[in-house]
Amino acid sequence: MLRGKSAVVTGSTSGIGLGIARALAAQHAHIMLNGFGESTAIDALITDLRAQYGVEVDYSSADLSRPEQVIEMAEQCSDRFGGVDILVNNAGIQHTAPVEEFPMEKWEQSLPSTSPRRSTASKRRYRVCGADAGGESSISLLPMGSLHRRPNRRT
Repeated sequence: MLRGKSAVVTGSTSGIGLGIARALAAQHAHIMLNGFGESTAIDALITDLRAQYGVEVDYSSADLSRPEQVIEMAEQCSDRFGGVDILVNNAGIQHTAPVEEFPMEKWEQSLPSTSPRRSTASKRRYRVCGADAGGESSISLLPMGSLHRRPNRRT
């Protein structure tokens, strides 16, 4: 179904993002992974995805709070796979604590990882693909904490 398409999945070295990357690879999409992790673990993940699904896989360590790195990631995907057909904005930083105990540095860290990186990645995708490149998709996932109040939950 997605054979020959390419997908950038942010936050895809573990968790939900990795699950999404696997699901897209199972549909024969080429995958640009992005996220944190040890290089040996990421190399093993790339090898596994290639072997299991027979697709091309690449990795970008782009820091999504830095727009220039997001642009480089989109260009890397375009150079490697011929474009960005699917963009899944999944990455995020989570810290939970009661408001009065929430550390300011955690608050400031979480802000760049949410909406600005989503808009930078989405805007760059349109520059690489063209706004009228039919059939392409962008998906943004929101952290559950932004939708539900979780009083007194601690990490």
